[in-house]
Amino acid sequence: MRKLHVDILNYSDDFFSFRNWNLTTASKKVERFISAARKSGWILKVFIDAVIESDEALKKWRKRREKELSKCMKNMPQGTSTLIGDLFRIHGVEVAYSVDKDNDDTMAFHACTDGADVLSRDMDFFRYLGATYKVYKSFYINKQGQLILQKHPGLPPGGQGRVPISRPIQTPPRTCNVNPLFALPGFYLYRRGVPSPLVSTLGNPHVMARPLREALYSRKGIRDFVVEEFPVWDSVDNKPCWENTKVYPNDKLDYLLDSPRRALLGVYKCKDWPPRKPKQVSRPDFDKHLFAMKCVVFEICSHASGECLANLMLRF
Repeated sequence: MRKLHVDILNYSDDFFSFRNWNLTTASKKVERFISAARKSGWILKVFIDAVIESDEALKKWRKRREKELSKCMKNMPQGTSTLIGDLFRIHGVEVAYSVDKDNDDTMAFHACTDGADVLSRDMDFFRYLGATYKVYKSFYINKQGQLILQKHPGLPPGGQGRVPISRPIQTPPRTCNVNPLFALPGFYLYRRGVPSPLVSTLGNPHVMARPLREALYSRKGIRDFVVEEFPVWDSVDNKPCWENTKVYPNDKLDYLLDSPRRALLGVYKCKDWPPRKPKQVSRPDFDKHLFAMKCVVFEICSHASGECLANLMLRF
């Protein structure tokens, strides 16, 4: 059996449809991908970025979120990083979230150390001198149910390696097997993006769920404030802006953390679920917004209970 390390967020669109964020369908696609890989003699390990490392990366990330907000668009579902990791782990695949290094650096190191090849659409894996892995860019599943990998064309003429990988390394890049959103050492910043295409019209669910997060901070034993930062729509200047708020622990809603459905109704002040669609928005966009509302609340409950987010989303 050969080892294949997968830069899985590069392939989110192979599992989630832009039009319909159906988690059951995504789970079946993940299962089919894993089955095809095993049938073809591959042992999979998927890698996912957990942190934004540099100022430049953060600047690019902000611009993408502002574009989504301005254009009322959202292709990938809220919580993709967590959900796709959960789905692979549920089906028995090892998952590694890159914690203290860029995901490319982490993957390159582990691929060399493990004797694995790499599946990624990025050019970054050709920057490293002395790399021992092969890089594949795309895949398909043939009629026999086998995973067929297609080689990455590599760097354009004149491209050069950038960072030599020296082995052994005294301190290997750190990873964890679940999204460490609320578990990173010194956690005092909660920065999230645009969870749905309707944030400019119906508000950002991350903001609405703040009282529930206050209860989570309290349960986690956080004593100081957490800075929360989200994009919201400035209706006066008609443009995106970033809301930056100091949030203190408060156990008032602690009783909801272990009751996801009650938390859903309580946070959004609904008598029943789902709420009615406003007339001014389309059904596909509202379905995405409902998914986002649910995912934002269930993610908080997931971190309180330890149950994986995908299981919560699939069960309710």
